[in-house]
Amino acid sequence: MKTFRNLTLGVALLAAGISPARAEDRPATDLADTNLMGLSFDQLLDINVEKTSTASRYQQTLAQAPASVSIVTHDEIKKLGHRTLAEILSGVRGLYVAYDRNYTYLGVRGFNRPGDYNSRVLVLVDGQRVNDGVYDAAPLGTDFPVDVDMIDRVEVVRGPSSAVYGNNAFFGVVNVITRRGAQVEGGEASFSGGSWETWRGRFSLGKKFKNEVELLVSGSILWSEGQSDLYYPEFNTPSNNVHNGKASHLDIDHAHNYLATLNYHDWTLEGIFSSREKTVPTGAYGTDFNDARFKTTDERALLDLKYHHVFNENTEVNAKTYYDHYDFIGDYPTAGVVTRDHGQAEAWGGEYNFARHLGKHTLSAGVELREYFKQDQTTVKVMPFNPIFDHPQNEFVVGGYAQANVQLLKQLTLDAGGRFDYFERFGSAANPRLALIYQPVETTTLKALYGTAFRAPNAYELYYVGTGYDTSARDLKPEEITTYEGIVEQQITKWLRFSASGFYYEVDRLLAQVVNPGNGLLTIQNLDNAIGYGAEFELEARHHSG
Repeated sequence: MKTFRNLTLGVALLAAGISPARAEDRPATDLADTNLMGLSFDQLLDINVEKTSTASRYQQTLAQAPASVSIVTHDEIKKLGHRTLAEILSGVRGLYVAYDRNYTYLGVRGFNRPGDYNSRVLVLVDGQRVNDGVYDAAPLGTDFPVDVDMIDRVEVVRGPSSAVYGNNAFFGVVNVITRRGAQVEGGEASFSGGSWETWRGRFSLGKKFKNEVELLVSGSILWSEGQSDLYYPEFNTPSNNVHNGKASHLDIDHAHNYLATLNYHDWTLEGIFSSREKTVPTGAYGTDFNDARFKTTDERALLDLKYHHVFNENTEVNAKTYYDHYDFIGDYPTAGVVTRDHGQAEAWGGEYNFARHLGKHTLSAGVELREYFKQDQTTVKVMPFNPIFDHPQNEFVVGGYAQANVQLLKQLTLDAGGRFDYFERFGSAANPRLALIYQPVETTTLKALYGTAFRAPNAYELYYVGTGYDTSARDLKPEEITTYEGIVEQQITKWLRFSASGFYYEVDRLLAQVVNPGNGLLTIQNLDNAIGYGAEFELEARHHSG
């Protein structure tokens, strides 16, 4: 059994003022002119724009949320100069990122296994998952499909969330909420340049018309030649003496993405397209060192139609349907011959959920279905052409959840819920979530949390066969996590807040890439359990001067 320990201390001195959130989320009170000590706790949370729509799929204050939640606003992103989602997340308590000159990887509470393409965190854009359908990979770096300038806010929900979101919500959920046309209201353009011939450009148009139609279109491009020379001492060997361990002009990164949204009353139509090509200088996977043909290309396209309506101010309904496309190409030169991996996923799906507010209680429920009508993987030798592996696949997934937020006493709230998922490939999974939330005084919140989550083996883990891989059948089961957490949140003054949390989690049937001792080949297996525990502390200051 492996044990992980983690201690995180975050001190964030963040910009104050009201977040440029949607108009309906903005409080009318100016923070600079307000005596917060004379307000109720809920009013304190409202003024600090501390509301989340991600934790329970309906809007609630952070004090009411059955999780530890952090929010990074558009204003903070600009003032801190973040250029990728990975940079935004690296400033969030309990999260850290790593970069291997190809992709960016997210660690959560001390856990980040090599070979995991962020499949244990569910990443959403406006509530729509962007983890792909072959590798479950969540894009975080320059492969993220939305320019950071078009982000209104990022909501990070820590802890298992499969009780609401199902697969991949293992260690948490990251929901990136984009800006709307009225927030741009006209044209915007940006251009930046930096070292290593790095250039970025963006142009956006947004407008809310008198007939209530709201339109936003935005396009961005990145062109970077990357660091010209990278030295790797392990390649400074007699067999590589022509290169002296240097990879020259092989850190190239080219990307472009486009976002368009059309809003009319309760309806929203959103389209996203992105493509990114990265040359890899590291000689990974036994490839020929200093070979410019080592490249990866990721392409994403998403189109969704959403409906949101509030009935009588106490019932809100959400429905949507969507189409999702992902395409990956990886070229790996070995002994002068390029091997090409190609993964492609296409899916359609739909969701429906509602929340009913009954005084101080809230009941919510929802159903979701997703059909991958394409989950294809192929491997070929490019020149001369020689097919190695070809595995078409499809899958159907359906899930439903229900939860209740009940005020037991004036200062004590119980949040309880669960979700049931059925996968055509391996069967069913059930996951509960419980939270007791206690507010002894208006400025103090105590939370005791319990939850479980799962991650199903993806198409890559189940079926991929490449050079050096074991071709025998893999009888894989979903990995599961159980988490216990205690949280203290304290508003000290009108500009200073403290939070602390302690957590303990157990992971069962951990999925990992290992070497089969019988034949020396790589394979995927369910390993032994893993345990992690730790504490996190954060002191956050928001001053009205910015």
